[in-house]
Amino acid sequence: MIKELIAAPFAAALLYACSSDDAASPPAADAGPRDAAIGDGATTDGATGDASGGDGGTSGVPTCTDGAKNGGETDVDCGGTCAVRCAIGKACAVSADCASGTCGATKTCVAAPALCKIDGFTWVAAQNKYLVIAKGKAWWLDGSNALVGAGIDLYTLPGLANGPCAGQVGACRIDAMAYRNDGNQVYIFRGSHVWVLNENIAPVSDFEFTQIPGLVNGPCAAQLGGACRIDSASYNSDANLLQVTVGGTFWDIQGTTFQLAGPVAGTPLTSTVDGTAICTGLGAGCVLDDFAWRVDTKSSEFIGNGRRWVLDANLKLVAGTGNLLTDIPGFAQGPCQ
Repeated sequence: MIKELIAAPFAAALLYACSSDDAASPPAADAGPRDAAIGDGATTDGATGDASGGDGGTSGVPTCTDGAKNGGETDVDCGGTCAVRCAIGKACAVSADCASGTCGATKTCVAAPALCKIDGFTWVAAQNKYLVIAKGKAWWLDGSNALVGAGIDLYTLPGLANGPCAGQVGACRIDAMAYRNDGNQVYIFRGSHVWVLNENIAPVSDFEFTQIPGLVNGPCAAQLGGACRIDSASYNSDANLLQVTVGGTFWDIQGTTFQLAGPVAGTPLTSTVDGTAICTGLGAGCVLDDFAWRVDTKSSEFIGNGRRWVLDANLKLVAGTGNLLTDIPGFAQGPCQ
């Protein structure tokens, strides 16, 4: 505004001088205001000086560095169309607007929640429940994800205490778990070993991975040094397949002969569009905590990076999934507490 007040009378004086019949130079007394106007940032035509002033030459076009909330930003110079993500406390529309990756309920950026880590997750059809293992305990959730069985210490369960938990110090940890609904058996994976337990979690048998052809010729073939480990496991009783994953790749193993039933190199989870969406949510390596086949809904449920996704029988992502486990009541009150 100061520039406009100074530059406007100066421009009028200049116009008068150019239209006058008197070609002589303006009186010396006029030099003061003219010099003052130019010194304040105006050019000799005044108007150009105003346009090249305070907004850095942008002529009023919003940018992500102009110190104002404008354009497609969700807060000053961040979020929305800006590459810079917003800090905690700044306004946001979606979580992608925030450097923390979390847009809170009040549409401000908040700290990312602590991610909930699950060791084992499976569906037990006979009981219409999920069995979840985390933090050295076993939890039960019903089909609506409500907590119905509070954490049982794994060391109190003989099939685990004398099997995968033996020799561990502190909370007992496992790599993966699968429930075989056609035989009412639980498969527990840890290291390069699998334990078979009955529906009462009592021991039935156990095997080294080297005794299972489908593992030897599939996921273990690519792991060096004989220390084969898997990330997650599920048993699809409808197809009679044990399915295991390493990284973002899964293998099918026939449930009667335990021979490899699919490609030797496995199948990438990203082989489907919706599988790609899950891997995006899982982050680098596409590593799952565990996954399960739910026989009643014919769906596969995947847990990793603190979230759960569901694919239907056609491998299509079920709407509304991808939730944080801490937003699911049974998980929040139990294994994620």
